[in-house]
Amino acid sequence: MADFPTQDPHGVLAEMQQNGSYIKGRHIVYKAGLHGSDYLDKDAHLRQPGVARRVAELLAVGIKKWSIIIAPETRSEVKLVEMVWEIAGCEVFPTVKGKDAAKTHTLDPNHIPLLQWDHPRILIDDVFNNGETLKQIMAALAAHGLSLTEFRVMANRNPALAETLSIPFSALASVEIEQWAEADVPEKLKKRAISTTLWNGRDWIAKTWETDVTIPGDRLMARKAKEDKGFRFDDGKYVVQMEGDEFFLTAN
Repeated sequence: MADFPTQDPHGVLAEMQQNGSYIKGRHIVYKAGLHGSDYLDKDAHLRQPGVARRVAELLAVGIKKWSIIIAPETRSEVKLVEMVWEIAGCEVFPTVKGKDAAKTHTLDPNHIPLLQWDHPRILIDDVFNNGETLKQIMAALAAHGLSLTEFRVMANRNPALAETLSIPFSALASVEIEQWAEADVPEKLKKRAISTTLWNGRDWIAKTWETDVTIPGDRLMARKAKEDKGFRFDDGKYVVQMEGDEFFLTAN
């Protein structure tokens, strides 16, 4: 992996470190299934008093009133972009999550005529990770003969991938956060217990409405598969397979 220096001209990362939303030195399984040690908890950061407004003001700089702003449909992004809209006075169009397993971002059919206006189309997101959201939205626009003019984010955690983008891209902060496929996890990281409070780790523990006795289903099957590869979890428990597809989650 190339070495990309951290850039934080607006103090976004410094503020995240101060309020505890820039998490370091853990073992995290990210949404895409890759493993890493650091995590930008953008939701926790944007919930801090006054933070979302400051970030929105920075993201809104230079946006013309007649621009079209597109936002991925998740709670934090939409709230952030609504503030950008308030500051810049632009039209905002949230995407729609598809009903497929991947919940692919699509466009609201009612928005298509408005998106076809000959105005700049700017996608605003909170964190740039693996580029999947951008890819889905660009594909949704392309299906209607449309394209993005610009892409802006609060934080870029994958500068190597960002360098390959075909559209103008800007981030208020940039930091290279390494991540590995499961088969390539370094031994130092593998020795750390996987967090059960962040991202995919949350799926491999018993929920409050379940018991810790027998939990059928794919969730604990996936957890046991990781345990069989030498991974452990920070809740201090492990999975024992019973008959069939029932599993017993027990303390070490």
